[in-house]
Amino acid sequence: MKIKIVTLIFLIILISAAAIGYWYYRFSGTFYRNVSGAMVHDSTTEVVYYKWLENNLNYSRNYIDSWPIKNGIPLNSLIQIEKVDCNQIIVGDVIVYTVKSAGPVPIVHRVIKINSDGTFMTKGDHNNGLLPFENSVTCDYVLGKTVRVF
Repeated sequence: MKIKIVTLIFLIILISAAAIGYWYYRFSGTFYRNVSGAMVHDSTTEVVYYKWLENNLNYSRNYIDSWPIKNGIPLNSLIQIEKVDCNQIIVGDVIVYTVKSAGPVPIVHRVIKINSDGTFMTKGDHNNGLLPFENSVTCDYVLGKTVRVF
């Protein structure tokens, strides 16, 4: 009887530890609130997102739709980012970065091109075009890659 109780307690502890590990893994990382409308998808998405990418970078709709976070990020959503090596960031990823000219607020934009020098061209899905700093975002300003939207 004692062995069964000890075994049962051991199993409960083991299962609890596994559950805690799972939730820690799932929700570890850094969180930001999306306070800008730059990643919102709405009635303008067809023009400012799809048509802009098709016209300026010759991307097909199928290619664009294969990207992660394909429905944009609603205003005031909570986003989870993970720090990654910059060589793990690919076209279509949504990154969070800072730039001196934009002030202290982190920018949440999509990588739309990786330049030959390794910098990133980014664009907010909801923006009509590029701001000057979006043409060449360097790795040292990247805070992380968006992995989850809440």
